[in-house]
Amino acid sequence: MIEALSPDDLLAATDGDMYVRVAVANGAVTDGAWAGDGAVVWANTHHGRPGFAGVGSPHGAATVVAALLDEIPDARRASLPRGWLDHLPTDLRVESRSDWDWMWTTTPPPSLPGAAGARWLVPDDHDDVSALLHEVSPGASTWPDDGRSHRWAGIRDDDGVLVACLADTSRSATVAHVSSVATAAAHRRRGHARALMGWVTRRFLEEGRSPVTLGMYADNDAARGMYGSLGFTCQHTFTGAVVAAATHPDDPTLTREGHPHRALTR
Repeated sequence: MIEALSPDDLLAATDGDMYVRVAVANGAVTDGAWAGDGAVVWANTHHGRPGFAGVGSPHGAATVVAALLDEIPDARRASLPRGWLDHLPTDLRVESRSDWDWMWTTTPPPSLPGAAGARWLVPDDHDDVSALLHEVSPGASTWPDDGRSHRWAGIRDDDGVLVACLADTSRSATVAHVSSVATAAAHRRRGHARALMGWVTRRFLEEGRSPVTLGMYADNDAARGMYGSLGFTCQHTFTGAVVAAATHPDDPTLTREGHPHRALTR
Protein backbone atom coordinates (compact mmCIF):
# COMPACT_ATOMS: atom_id res chain seq x y z
CA MET A 1 0.00 0.00 0.00
CA ILE A 2 1.23 3.49 -0.86
CA GLU A 3 0.63 6.21 1.72
CA ALA A 4 0.77 9.97 1.11
CA LEU A 5 3.07 11.90 3.46
CA SER A 6 3.52 15.50 4.56
CA PRO A 7 7.09 16.88 4.80
CA ASP A 8 6.94 16.36 8.59
CA ASP A 9 5.75 12.78 8.07
CA LEU A 10 8.60 12.27 5.65
CA LEU A 11 11.17 13.33 8.23
CA ALA A 12 9.59 11.12 10.89
CA ALA A 13 9.40 8.12 8.56
CA THR A 14 13.14 8.32 7.85
CA ASP A 15 14.32 9.12 11.40
CA GLY A 16 15.71 12.46 10.27
CA ASP A 17 17.85 11.01 7.47
CA MET A 18 20.29 13.74 6.40
CA TYR A 19 19.41 13.52 2.70
CA VAL A 20 15.72 13.88 3.54
CA ARG A 21 16.43 16.72 5.98
CA VAL A 22 18.32 18.55 3.23
CA ALA A 23 15.51 17.96 0.72
CA VAL A 24 12.95 19.42 3.11
CA ALA A 25 15.20 22.36 4.07
CA ASN A 26 15.79 23.10 0.38
CA GLY A 27 12.07 23.16 -0.33
CA ALA A 28 12.51 20.18 -2.65
CA VAL A 29 9.42 18.31 -1.44
CA THR A 30 7.07 20.43 -3.52
CA ASP A 31 4.76 18.08 -5.35
CA GLY A 32 3.94 15.37 -2.83
CA ALA A 33 5.58 12.56 -0.90
CA TRP A 34 4.68 8.90 -0.46
CA ALA A 35 5.76 5.82 1.47
CA GLY A 36 5.52 2.22 0.37
CA ASP A 37 7.27 -1.10 0.89
CA GLY A 38 10.16 0.29 2.92
CA ALA A 39 10.84 3.37 0.80
CA VAL A 40 9.87 7.03 0.75
CA VAL A 41 9.64 8.98 -2.49
CA TRP A 42 8.89 12.63 -3.16
CA ALA A 43 8.18 14.63 -6.31
CA ASN A 44 9.53 18.06 -7.08
CA THR A 45 10.30 20.41 -9.93
CA HIS A 46 13.95 21.51 -10.18
CA HIS A 47 15.16 23.87 -12.91
CA GLY A 48 11.81 23.42 -14.60
CA ARG A 49 12.13 19.62 -14.73
CA PRO A 50 9.68 17.50 -12.70
CA GLY A 51 11.05 14.33 -11.17
CA PHE A 52 11.22 11.93 -8.25
CA ALA A 53 13.75 11.39 -5.46
CA GLY A 54 13.72 9.00 -2.54
CA VAL A 55 15.50 6.74 -0.07
CA GLY A 56 14.98 3.29 1.38
CA SER A 57 14.26 -0.02 -0.28
CA PRO A 58 15.10 -0.09 -4.02
CA HIS A 59 12.13 -2.38 -4.63
CA GLY A 60 9.82 -0.08 -2.70
CA ALA A 61 11.08 3.02 -4.51
CA ALA A 62 10.48 1.39 -7.89
CA THR A 63 7.00 0.28 -6.83
CA VAL A 64 6.02 3.78 -5.67
CA VAL A 65 7.34 5.51 -8.80
CA ALA A 66 5.72 3.01 -11.16
CA ALA A 67 2.39 3.60 -9.43
CA LEU A 68 2.71 7.38 -9.65
CA LEU A 69 3.79 7.75 -13.28
CA ASP A 70 0.21 7.94 -14.52
CA GLU A 71 -0.74 10.46 -11.82
CA ILE A 72 2.29 12.69 -12.47
CA PRO A 73 3.02 11.92 -16.14
CA ASP A 74 5.52 14.76 -16.61
CA ALA A 75 7.77 13.44 -13.82
CA ARG A 76 9.85 11.02 -15.87
CA ARG A 77 13.20 11.67 -14.19
CA ALA A 78 14.07 9.87 -10.96
CA SER A 79 17.09 9.50 -8.67
CA LEU A 80 16.44 6.59 -6.35
CA PRO A 81 18.42 4.02 -4.30
CA ARG A 82 20.87 1.97 -6.36
CA GLY A 83 19.17 -1.16 -7.66
CA TRP A 84 15.70 0.32 -8.15
CA LEU A 85 15.79 -0.14 -11.92
CA ASP A 86 15.91 -3.92 -11.44
CA HIS A 87 12.40 -3.77 -9.96
CA LEU A 88 10.57 -1.72 -12.60
CA PRO A 89 7.67 -3.30 -14.52
CA THR A 90 8.67 -4.68 -17.90
CA ASP A 91 6.36 -2.29 -19.78
CA LEU A 92 8.64 0.61 -18.82
CA ARG A 93 12.01 1.40 -20.36
CA VAL A 94 14.96 3.33 -19.00
CA GLU A 95 16.83 6.14 -20.72
CA SER A 96 19.89 8.08 -19.68
CA ARG A 97 21.04 6.07 -16.66
CA SER A 98 23.83 7.31 -14.38
CA ASP A 99 25.02 6.09 -10.98
CA TRP A 100 25.93 8.75 -8.45
CA ASP A 101 26.67 9.11 -4.75
CA TRP A 102 25.51 11.76 -2.31
CA MET A 103 28.05 13.10 0.19
CA TRP A 104 27.97 15.61 3.03
CA THR A 105 29.96 17.12 5.88
CA THR A 106 29.45 19.46 8.80
CA THR A 107 33.13 19.57 9.79
CA PRO A 108 35.55 22.26 8.54
CA PRO A 109 38.46 20.62 6.70
CA PRO A 110 42.02 21.72 7.47
CA SER A 111 43.60 24.56 5.56
CA LEU A 112 45.60 23.14 2.67
CA PRO A 113 48.60 24.28 0.63
CA GLY A 114 47.31 26.17 -2.36
CA ALA A 115 44.17 27.44 -0.65
CA ALA A 116 45.71 30.90 -0.33
CA GLY A 117 44.97 31.40 -4.01
CA ALA A 118 41.30 30.43 -3.73
CA ARG A 119 38.66 33.12 -4.05
CA TRP A 120 35.10 33.78 -5.10
CA LEU A 121 35.06 34.70 -8.76
CA VAL A 122 33.33 37.65 -10.38
CA PRO A 123 31.36 37.82 -13.64
CA ASP A 124 34.49 38.86 -15.54
CA ASP A 125 35.93 35.43 -14.67
CA HIS A 126 33.04 33.48 -16.16
CA ASP A 127 34.48 33.21 -19.65
CA ASP A 128 37.52 31.50 -18.15
CA VAL A 129 35.26 29.14 -16.18
CA SER A 130 33.39 28.20 -19.36
CA ALA A 131 36.65 27.64 -21.22
CA LEU A 132 37.93 25.37 -18.44
CA LEU A 133 34.71 23.33 -18.40
CA HIS A 134 34.69 23.03 -22.18
CA GLU A 135 38.26 21.74 -22.01
CA VAL A 136 37.91 19.08 -19.34
CA SER A 137 34.23 18.61 -18.51
CA PRO A 138 31.82 19.39 -21.36
CA GLY A 139 29.18 17.27 -19.61
CA ALA A 140 29.23 19.39 -16.43
CA SER A 141 25.82 19.90 -14.85
CA THR A 142 26.29 23.61 -14.17
CA TRP A 143 27.65 26.46 -16.30
CA PRO A 144 28.11 30.17 -15.58
CA ASP A 145 25.32 31.22 -17.94
CA ASP A 146 22.65 28.61 -17.19
CA GLY A 147 21.09 30.26 -14.13
CA ARG A 148 21.78 27.32 -11.81
CA SER A 149 24.67 28.80 -9.81
CA HIS A 150 24.78 31.59 -7.25
CA ARG A 151 28.52 32.11 -7.57
CA TRP A 152 31.73 30.41 -8.63
CA ALA A 153 35.02 29.88 -6.84
CA GLY A 154 38.39 29.31 -8.41
CA ILE A 155 42.16 29.21 -8.14
CA ARG A 156 44.51 30.95 -10.58
CA ASP A 157 48.18 30.15 -10.94
CA ASP A 158 51.02 32.67 -10.84
CA ASP A 159 50.42 33.48 -14.51
CA GLY A 160 46.75 34.24 -13.91
CA VAL A 161 45.49 31.04 -15.54
CA LEU A 162 42.33 29.59 -13.98
CA VAL A 163 43.40 26.09 -12.91
CA ALA A 164 40.39 24.96 -10.85
CA CYS A 165 36.77 25.98 -10.39
CA LEU A 166 33.51 24.95 -8.76
CA ALA A 167 29.95 26.25 -8.53
CA ASP A 168 27.80 27.16 -5.53
CA THR A 169 24.42 25.67 -6.45
CA SER A 170 22.87 25.85 -2.98
CA ARG A 171 19.08 25.86 -2.93
CA SER A 172 18.58 27.43 0.50
CA ALA A 173 20.28 29.76 2.95
CA THR A 174 20.94 26.94 5.43
CA VAL A 175 22.34 24.12 3.28
CA ALA A 176 25.26 24.39 0.85
CA HIS A 177 25.68 22.42 -2.36
CA VAL A 178 28.68 22.24 -4.68
CA SER A 179 28.64 21.34 -8.39
CA SER A 180 30.95 21.25 -11.42
CA VAL A 181 34.28 20.86 -9.62
CA ALA A 182 36.93 20.79 -12.35
CA THR A 183 40.70 21.12 -12.80
CA ALA A 184 42.56 22.14 -15.95
CA ALA A 185 44.17 19.11 -17.61
CA ALA A 186 47.68 20.56 -17.48
CA HIS A 187 47.36 21.25 -13.74
CA ARG A 188 45.95 17.99 -12.39
CA ARG A 189 47.46 16.01 -9.51
CA ARG A 190 48.76 19.16 -7.87
CA GLY A 191 46.05 19.45 -5.20
CA HIS A 192 44.21 22.42 -6.74
CA ALA A 193 40.70 20.93 -6.60
CA ARG A 194 41.25 19.63 -3.07
CA ALA A 195 42.53 23.01 -1.88
CA LEU A 196 39.63 24.83 -3.54
CA MET A 197 37.03 22.42 -2.20
CA GLY A 198 38.45 22.68 1.29
CA TRP A 199 38.45 26.49 1.11
CA VAL A 200 34.87 26.66 -0.12
CA THR A 201 33.67 24.15 2.49
CA ARG A 202 35.13 26.28 5.25
CA ARG A 203 33.57 29.44 3.79
CA PHE A 204 30.14 27.80 3.64
CA LEU A 205 30.34 26.63 7.24
CA GLU A 206 31.49 30.08 8.37
CA GLU A 207 28.39 31.49 6.64
CA GLY A 208 26.21 29.18 8.72
CA ARG A 209 25.40 26.75 5.92
CA SER A 210 25.49 23.20 7.20
CA PRO A 211 25.72 20.57 5.96
CA VAL A 212 27.79 21.10 2.83
CA THR A 213 26.64 18.59 0.22
CA LEU A 214 27.57 17.31 -3.22
CA GLY A 215 26.73 14.59 -5.70
CA MET A 216 29.47 12.74 -7.57
CA TYR A 217 29.47 10.16 -10.34
CA ALA A 218 29.94 6.76 -8.76
CA ASP A 219 32.81 5.68 -11.02
CA ASN A 220 35.04 8.63 -10.10
CA ASP A 221 37.29 7.02 -7.50
CA ALA A 222 39.78 9.89 -7.54
CA ALA A 223 37.07 12.37 -6.58
CA ARG A 224 35.73 10.02 -3.91
CA GLY A 225 39.16 9.84 -2.30
CA MET A 226 39.55 13.61 -2.42
CA TYR A 227 36.17 14.29 -0.80
CA GLY A 228 36.76 11.63 1.81
CA SER A 229 40.07 13.25 2.74
CA LEU A 230 38.17 16.49 3.36
CA GLY A 231 35.71 14.83 5.74
CA PHE A 232 32.81 14.16 3.39
CA THR A 233 30.74 11.05 4.09
CA CYS A 234 28.88 9.07 1.44
CA GLN A 235 25.47 8.34 2.93
CA HIS A 236 23.44 7.29 -0.10
CA THR A 237 24.13 5.70 -3.47
CA PHE A 238 21.65 6.46 -6.23
CA THR A 239 20.87 5.72 -9.83
CA GLY A 240 19.39 8.54 -11.84
CA ALA A 241 17.37 7.67 -14.92
CA VAL A 242 14.47 8.67 -17.12
CA VAL A 243 11.59 6.22 -17.07
CA ALA A 244 9.31 6.07 -20.08
CA ALA A 245 6.62 3.85 -21.49
CA ALA A 246 7.97 1.43 -24.05
CA THR A 247 6.37 3.49 -26.83
CA HIS A 248 7.66 6.88 -25.62
CA PRO A 249 9.76 8.67 -28.28
CA ASP A 250 13.46 9.12 -27.63
CA ASP A 251 14.53 12.49 -26.28
CA PRO A 252 18.16 13.17 -27.36
CA THR A 253 18.49 15.97 -24.81
CA LEU A 254 18.46 13.41 -22.01
CA THR A 255 21.74 11.69 -22.80
CA ARG A 256 25.30 12.38 -21.64
CA GLU A 257 26.88 10.39 -24.44
CA GLY A 258 29.76 11.98 -26.28
CA HIS A 259 31.24 13.55 -23.14
CA PRO A 260 34.52 11.72 -22.43
CA HIS A 261 35.42 13.96 -19.48
CA ARG A 262 33.25 14.84 -16.52
CA ALA A 263 33.54 17.20 -13.60
CA LEU A 264 34.42 15.86 -10.16
CA THR A 265 30.80 16.47 -9.18
CA ARG A 266 27.58 16.14 -11.05
